[in-house]
Amino acid sequence: MLILSDFRTLVRKVTRVLHAWLLALFIAALFVMAVSASDPIARDTLCAINLCFRSKHPSFWNSLFYSLASGGVLSILFYWLLVALPRYKKRARMKRIFADQYRSFKLQCIDIFLVLSRSPSDHETASRMLNPVEFRTFFNEDTGDNQSRWHRFLNGLNSYYLDALARKMEHLRDEFRIFLLAVEADDPELVGLLKRFSEATSYHVTRSDDYDEVKSLSGYFWELFAGWSFAMGYRDDDMILDAISRI
Repeated sequence: MLILSDFRTLVRKVTRVLHAWLLALFIAALFVMAVSASDPIARDTLCAINLCFRSKHPSFWNSLFYSLASGGVLSILFYWLLVALPRYKKRARMKRIFADQYRSFKLQCIDIFLVLSRSPSDHETASRMLNPVEFRTFFNEDTGDNQSRWHRFLNGLNSYYLDALARKMEHLRDEFRIFLLAVEADDPELVGLLKRFSEATSYHVTRSDDYDEVKSLSGYFWELFAGWSFAMGYRDDDMILDAISRI
């Protein structure tokens, strides 16, 4: 499995370098087309800056280079249109689908958080909680009974809601796996972040109301929804959506 992963990484690196070379070749081919065209305007412009091309048989060489350059331009254009563009569109579509699935997961979980914390559970409030700053501000509020909204949610967890959250986490884990297999990412740090959350999602799936398991689940949710990270502290943006956008 490691060898396959290394091979995919190598292919992505080669493809990235190849695209850079194709762009350079495309620009060079356009330049050669302009210089070897039947209309001498490009050649005259170059000669005006003392950069002239001389030959005993200019018509032959101009015709040859123009044919080769135009063939190269057309080949590269067809590659971009038939291979590179569909691949880019597929990648963008997969990113959009996964981002929508991820937001849907968060909204469904937030609905449960709001219900168990006995907070307003309308769509507007839930949508606002997608923002990590709004989420942690709202759920850190003291409810007046010596506990925050977040602690009230944790105290309200029972087997029914744990099972509901577990099913949603299992679905998200599957979506993570599909996304990582379908999208070729060049940045190992971003891929590592998504893989870490995929593994964390699998690890924290629980249907037990045991104190230690609920505490562990609470840490997972707080990191995901409130933007908490031991390495970076609190973030103002969603680290998963940020990773998806940069892949």
